[in-house]
Amino acid sequence: MKKGNVVCFPRLVGAAEIAVMTGWSKGYVYDLAKRGQIPHYRIGRSVRFDPEKVKAWLDEHEIAA
Repeated sequence: MKKGNVVCFPRLVGAAEIAVMTGWSKGYVYDLAKRGQIPHYRIGRSVRFDPEKVKAWLDEHEIAA
């Protein structure tokens, strides 16, 4: 993302914050990432998530009633 001459990076969070946001366990969030089922970044041994991309992913998986 770019604003003028400034490059804006997404705010990346850990599995614990995604777990709080979704109500899932931290282990389940890591498991989804390990299986490639949730959008994430792997930086060395660290796994980080863009909350906006996770929200979009959740929206794509919504089942209408």
